Amino acid sequence: MGKIYEFLLKDENLSYNGLNSEKKIYVYTPDCYGLLKIKDYPVIYSFDAQNLLCDQDNYKCEAKDSVKLDEICRDKNYPAVIVGICNNEGEMVRNRQLTLSSDFGPLVSESLEAGYKLGTLEKTEQFVLNTLLPFVKSKFNVTSNPAETTIMGASSGGLASFYIGTKNPQIFGNIVALSPATPLYFTRDWEKHFKSIKVDKDQKVLIYCGYNKNDQLECMLYNALGKSQIFSADKIRKNLLKWGFKEENVKEVFDKDAYHNEFYWNKALSGTLDFII
Repeated sequence: MGKIYEFLLKDENLSYNGLNSEKKIYVYTPDCYGLLKIKDYPVIYSFDAQNLLCDQDNYKCEAKDSVKLDEICRDKNYPAVIVGICNNEGEMVRNRQLTLSSDFGPLVSESLEAGYKLGTLEKTEQFVLNTLLPFVKSKFNVTSNPAETTIMGASSGGLASFYIGTKNPQIFGNIVALSPATPLYFTRDWEKHFKSIKVDKDQKVLIYCGYNKNDQLECMLYNALGKSQIFSADKIRKNLLKWGFKEENVKEVFDKDAYHNEFYWNKALSGTLDFII
């Protein structure tokens, strides 16, 4: 059985008005860790660690055991170390840490909850790059090969993984964005983002989203209710191809039955490994 380790990291990039400068992380090591003749294990960095091992529709639940990750890693023969970043400090803090500042571009609606308007994702990126990654590499045998390094998340965490991953392809060769909150911003501002960075044509991107007609939020993330100027999930692939990504490296998976919750994101997790391996 694999093991889960818990750590508390401190970084002032996480702080807002002097508060919330600490971040809990979980690190899962597969049951074969240290037994295989592998110098450096593949590694997956995931936002919302509190939900990695949870089927509940509740972002505040805590990781408890490694059974689910054991099953996935064994089934796919992919002995990955999985690093989970907790985002359960409350909805306001989560939204702030996982959404972009106004420097990126305006929100599509001024009526959104206040946390979205105070986005500090650019600072969360600095925490990931300058605190989290060096810490994990100092404690665990994980690869520095981008092809075996993945960043993933769901909802606002999907937005965060998409932004940080595309901005740092030399580190993250794979991005898994589940129901990403990219429609918080206009397509024109995402286009500016991709024009400002160097696109790595070998980087892989997987976009997963549901469109259950009974879930208005998930439908909004899927197609922005038909609004063409908003960067919803159904527009990501065609735009990435236009902006220089290889066709075979961008995959979209849309599930007509899926709701916006952890149960469906966990169901999708196993299938994502088929793409990144």
